[in-house]
Amino acid sequence: MITVNVLSRDGTLLLTDIYLKDNTPRPVLVMRGCDMRNKVVPNLQYIWPSTATYHLVVQDIRGDCLAGAFKGDLLYSADQDDGHALLDYIDKEPWSQGPNGHVAMEGWSNQGIVVYVAAPGATASLRGIHTHYATGDLLNYGLFNGGVLHNEIPFPVDVLNKPSWQEYVSWPIWDDYLIDDNQAASANVAGLHVGGWFDVFGQGTLDSFSRLHTAGGANAQGRQKVVIGPWFHGDGTIVGQLAFPASTPQDALLPEYYSAWYNGVFQDNWTAWDALPAAKVYLMGPSPGSTWRSYDTWPPPAVEVPFYFKSGGALSGDRQRVGGQLEFMSDPLDPCPTLGGTNNLTSFTNGETCGPWDQRPIEERSDLVVFTSAPFSVAGWTIGRIHADVWIETDLPDVDVFVRMTDVYPDGRSMLMAQGIQRARYRNGACPELLVPNEPALVRVDLWSTALVVGVGHRVRVIVSASAGNLYEVNPQNGDEYVGVQPARAGWIKVLVGGDYESALVFPVPTGEDPPPDRRPNTQPCV
Repeated sequence: MITVNVLSRDGTLLLTDIYLKDNTPRPVLVMRGCDMRNKVVPNLQYIWPSTATYHLVVQDIRGDCLAGAFKGDLLYSADQDDGHALLDYIDKEPWSQGPNGHVAMEGWSNQGIVVYVAAPGATASLRGIHTHYATGDLLNYGLFNGGVLHNEIPFPVDVLNKPSWQEYVSWPIWDDYLIDDNQAASANVAGLHVGGWFDVFGQGTLDSFSRLHTAGGANAQGRQKVVIGPWFHGDGTIVGQLAFPASTPQDALLPEYYSAWYNGVFQDNWTAWDALPAAKVYLMGPSPGSTWRSYDTWPPPAVEVPFYFKSGGALSGDRQRVGGQLEFMSDPLDPCPTLGGTNNLTSFTNGETCGPWDQRPIEERSDLVVFTSAPFSVAGWTIGRIHADVWIETDLPDVDVFVRMTDVYPDGRSMLMAQGIQRARYRNGACPELLVPNEPALVRVDLWSTALVVGVGHRVRVIVSASAGNLYEVNPQNGDEYVGVQPARAGWIKVLVGGDYESALVFPVPTGEDPPPDRRPNTQPCV
């Protein structure tokens, strides 16, 4: 192994370790990330085994790594140029195969993010990318979800000066990310994308796959594969309070995907890769669930089916003709907490809850409303992206709408399976629109994608609150973005049901031949 300083385009020197099988030109595997050089050492026999036919290049990204936080860079905004500079360096080395050679990039979490960032506009030698639990879209799946600041911030940014969603969207860095089809079109890589239903980047992984698969460059379109398990920020057969049988990477046949990807990227042998399904996802729940399903694309063909909120707390596919309402008191000084879910970037390492968790302790609180379906007489499926249309009315100028979807077991357990949040002022985009006092407003909440069988005798439940206190920054409900500028306001929030204001949870049901509506965000700066 030799260590060199690679010159980036702005003159920054980045320490880089080079592991050569010999001095002959070979394919090259590249790994970049926070403290990456040290992280590779104990895992070198897996990353670069004795049977490997490629050279390995490992680079530390700029900035200092402190307890999982990154200082000195802004949301990896330098990593497209830095990644391209490293590829340029490799192409000129005698041990590489040159500008038309075979280079691949691989990474987990933050390492995967910098892989995604480097893909658009890369040199022709970059033939493939392989990511685990990552996203190329840090605009929509980075510091914010639904316009609300995420409390578990693992990204390089000054969090002491909290930006608003409007400010965040306007930052002049987003052109270098994998956010829209134009950016995907400049990426010419075959991609293997691995994620989890309960991962904080889960939907971002799926969106990055679909962008490249349908709108990527000539060598990217149709050459993407995505594998999503019932996992959080790492794999395992027990996640949260549920066990998922036959859910290991081996059960997903991930080793076959790895082998086919390496053969294609390094040897131009795409036969095995092209034969694999584009999307393989774990279908959670009882039989016919607890199995892996394969699809030609994602999301698969589906029809969106609404389950309407009802007066009295029912949830049904039947409409309620007469309008009604349920209301709750929301106090920013006593926010409704989260229990499980996608709060897993730090929680899964410090003993807190993440993944599917019994929500009955949450449901006992008074600062929320609950809607529950009748027991299912036949098993029901949902595969794809869920959303909730929630009509609210309040005299508060701004609130958050946090929606949880649970699978209620016959024994009473209410297991969290999907969740999402939306700040009301950003209900129509990045330009803030405060609520008009006591006028109905529709807030659409993205609960991201899932694949779930709701078994016979099970019920579906929706929990609506105005906060997710230990996961997201609390809305002061006084018109300010953050608590502390002016006194927070407590107030009543009405959830409207039936009549002209049909609040509903909308499931994609895998029937029919047409794809469901495209629910990927199309975030634009406020002009």
